[in-house]
Amino acid sequence: MSINQEIKFLYTKKQKLNEQLYNLHLKCATTWQNYWHIIQSTIDSKLQQEIETHYNNLNHKLDKLQNKQHSKNKAQQNSQGQHFYPRTVNLTKIKFTKEEMALLNHGLQHSIEEPLKTYWINLIIETEQAIELLDAMMQNPFRILPTKKLKQIFTSNSHYNATQ
Repeated sequence: MSINQEIKFLYTKKQKLNEQLYNLHLKCATTWQNYWHIIQSTIDSKLQQEIETHYNNLNHKLDKLQNKQHSKNKAQQNSQGQHFYPRTVNLTKIKFTKEEMALLNHGLQHSIEEPLKTYWINLIIETEQAIELLDAMMQNPFRILPTKKLKQIFTSNSHYNATQ
């Protein structure tokens, strides 16, 4: 309950600050009419720099904490002598390489086959049919997004397959 009240209080405080900022923004725009866009861009760039340094510091702290936690967990596991059993147990006389064992450890649902051309063709046809159901004015913007996404998927799959 107290957390909800605190959130509500902070939200109303934020709303008041936003309102004050908006009023000051309007006042400054009327005071420095022709020069306001220059002043505003300067303020925005300074704020962006401060935000970047602030978030870089936060990210640095977070990375340090994660590394510390990760090393602490490893030390605890090693000191406690915990032993995790492998996901795959080879009960045959076949010797598997590390890559083959890694693939088997992905599980039975892991697919290694490449997407077929018919899969891509069907995906493109179904996407086009869905877009054609939209209003004529909305069709072109909605054609651009799937085209970019399909190209991205296709190039990432072709790059992935080329590395193997």
